[in-house]
Amino acid sequence: SALNRLKCSITKATDGLIKLMDSSREDIRRLACKDVFEYIIKSIELENIEQRLDKVERVVLERKSYK
Repeated sequence: SALNRLKCSITKATDGLIKLMDSSREDIRRLACKDVFEYIIKSIELENIEQRLDKVERVVLERKSYK
């Protein structure tokens, strides 16, 4: 499926973005660095949301078992 193809291409896309960080053009380097920062921040945010959701789900399950 299309999603699986995208998942398989993530390493290549990451490598390409990292290579752009060494571009001779300053504007390309700046944009590539900006993209990397944005992706890292988004990843951290999603990880935090996932951890918080896990905690909420555990509390809900514990409350159900006490009833």
